[in-house]
Amino acid sequence: MHDLNRTLFYKTSFDIESVKPGTDVLWQLMMSIRYWMVGKWNREGEVVPESKRQWGAFKSGAVFTSLDEAKTVRFESAVFWDEPVGTQWTCAITETIADPGYAHRQWTTEIGFTKTGECAGTVSLVLSYGDQPGFLGPRQQIPEESIPRIVRILNGNINLACSIDGRPLVFGAQALHVGDFPKFWEVISNADRSVPVIYVSPRFVDGRPEFAVDPQAVARVLGTSALVYYTCDPDFCEEMEYGIPSHGLRCSNGMVRAYTLRPNFDDPEDAVRHRFFTASDVQDMGAEVLLDLFRQVYAQDVNFYEQMVRIDDVRTKVRRASLEKRAQRRIEAVEEEAISIASDIEEGLLEVQRENDRLTKALAEVENERHLLAAKNEMLEYRLKGGADAAEAQRVELNSWPMSPREVAELFLRVYPDRIAFTGRGFRSLDECSTNSETVWNALYDLCTIAHGLLRSQGGVDPAREFNDRSRFEYARGAGMMTRKNAKLMEDYVDEYEGRSLEAQMHLKSGIKESDDRFMRMYFGYDQVSGKIVISHVGKHLATYSARTLK
Repeated sequence: MHDLNRTLFYKTSFDIESVKPGTDVLWQLMMSIRYWMVGKWNREGEVVPESKRQWGAFKSGAVFTSLDEAKTVRFESAVFWDEPVGTQWTCAITETIADPGYAHRQWTTEIGFTKTGECAGTVSLVLSYGDQPGFLGPRQQIPEESIPRIVRILNGNINLACSIDGRPLVFGAQALHVGDFPKFWEVISNADRSVPVIYVSPRFVDGRPEFAVDPQAVARVLGTSALVYYTCDPDFCEEMEYGIPSHGLRCSNGMVRAYTLRPNFDDPEDAVRHRFFTASDVQDMGAEVLLDLFRQVYAQDVNFYEQMVRIDDVRTKVRRASLEKRAQRRIEAVEEEAISIASDIEEGLLEVQRENDRLTKALAEVENERHLLAAKNEMLEYRLKGGADAAEAQRVELNSWPMSPREVAELFLRVYPDRIAFTGRGFRSLDECSTNSETVWNALYDLCTIAHGLLRSQGGVDPAREFNDRSRFEYARGAGMMTRKNAKLMEDYVDEYEGRSLEAQMHLKSGIKESDDRFMRMYFGYDQVSGKIVISHVGKHLATYSARTLK
């Protein structure tokens, strides 16, 4: 917001770009400001510090003053870094001019810079002044209208190219000649134009051009705040008269017209925005009044403050960024703490899971021991009933849970060598068996302790029915009828044991889906010679008629 106690003297904005790639354009701005201030104040000894270290700090945001006792000049800057583009830097340079007997006058130059490319940016400048408040006495004279020297210094910096709307900065009025109208109209009609175009047309008297206001005087009071054009060529005047697309936009016969910024000539009502003054209008008001009017509207527009980069705006951005960073750190700290808590909870759950696994394993070991003891007890009872040597039976080692179906089978062969046996195919099937060991164990146990007695007795009892009443496994007497009618399929149900043919249609069944590790089919036959149940296959189905495949 504009300070109402201050008078806006001049404002402008333009683009700067480094001439050589890789040049730090902001540093070139620093060096131009230093050149301006040092040349202005250090005529009789050092007043403004010249060290690059001091100005390097100024580039990064700093406050310092001139070295004289009165601290006549005060420098203050702020920066908001936002690479690769978007960085904003601004400064306020306050100079106090003391004139004995008069109120002190403070001149403040505010310079803003916004980075728009790797080596480019936009510079905005506002120069204002204010007299010492509360001073009861005369004021210093109103300053003459001029362009701040820093603008010319920047334009003269050999390392920089200064431009407005892509055109080099021009400080004087530009003359137009016949053939120039197409380019001139291109400038006027540019919808993105950011500065006004002022055209001073001539009135020809006895073949000589006369102007209602001096074009160069207009350029002097406006500087880079406007583009000023004129012509002394009657042929150009005729070219413009016929070439201009709308009569409402013409400017001729001594008129002065200001084509305002960002025109929209597609809108018929837009012409009224582009104010013109006839030669008689200028004569009535006076050329000086028109120059003051142009200066106030285009070089002293207080609304420009709303657009330029100012030191308070940059500091607000810096504070906001700092607060956002602190807030982000707090969020990250909370997230980290939450992750830590979650990790502790997860570790606790894992510990509970490990304890559960340990107990499950212990339970399995107890269950294993129970099975082993039951098998050992059964074996001892059998041996005692059969008159076998109990001491010999006691030497059977049953102190570990088998890890595979084959190991289960080998254990049962040691415990019940007179009740079960395996054919060669039966042993090979154990190596490919996907049934879990517990199911194989329980099936073999029920074969030895239930099925064997039923098959050996050869009484009037139905072995399958009696077995199914006492076991969780299903006892099947044989293959299906259609399978038995297929001689090729039945070849799978015939095996050999100790040189004798063995029919192995009987089988124990567990589970329905073969993908279940509790699924099992255990095919066996009863060998009358040895009195043993002989197992021919353990695992998946043998081939059946319904499956229509051969194993």
